[in-house]
Amino acid sequence: MPSNVSQRQNNKLESDESVRTARTGIRGRPRADALTSDRRSQILKVSARLFAEYGFENTSVRQIADEVNLLAGSLYHHFATKEDILHEILQEPLRRIVEDNIAITKLQVDAEHKLIINTITRFRRHVYDGHFDSIILNDGNFFRRRADFAYVQKAKQRVFDLLETILKDGMVAGLFHPGIDTYLMIGTIARILASAAAWFRSGDIYTSDKPASYSFDRVLDFHLDCILRMIRTPSRLNEPIPREACERLALLV
Repeated sequence: MPSNVSQRQNNKLESDESVRTARTGIRGRPRADALTSDRRSQILKVSARLFAEYGFENTSVRQIADEVNLLAGSLYHHFATKEDILHEILQEPLRRIVEDNIAITKLQVDAEHKLIINTITRFRRHVYDGHFDSIILNDGNFFRRRADFAYVQKAKQRVFDLLETILKDGMVAGLFHPGIDTYLMIGTIARILASAAAWFRSGDIYTSDKPASYSFDRVLDFHLDCILRMIRTPSRLNEPIPREACERLALLV
């Protein structure tokens, strides 16, 4: 075997060993910090599912503890309050969503491309991060009552403002029909995508007289077409949707 290949294998073994040592210690016992990190991740994952299913206020600390095989009191070793768990579930995804929307508005493309890119990224998030979306939707009243969760509404408002800018730019450019009620349109698009993603995630896509299943791309294409037919000027209704170009641009976000 050539020496360079052998060296790469040795480096790989050393790297693997360093990872194991970092997580388990020299004698192979699990490190306390690794166990704590794994347990925190488990608590966050389980909590997100329970909050999405039952609502934050209807989920008890005991429910979470039971799901992760802890005593309720032991849960407070990892998180001081149930609210702290919710903060950690929400803050990073909200930050990323706002940053993604800002990045989309800065792309050097027209308003329609920006709207399509936004739709693609939103639908993908709705499908693959459904627990987060359910919490944001179902616990809206709780967030509005609590000053410590004011950042949720601020993030939603920021995203709304960025989408409104895209729609207004499209109207000015003659891409979208004039006089769109941006408040109603943004809410309608949000409900369309959230509902479609929930349906797609449910797996309830089988009937006796329809295709056995629908792919992610097929469902996305259908709803992109519906959205563009709501906002395009009449003369542009039958223009092709630049889906592939927008997919490539979405990778830049």
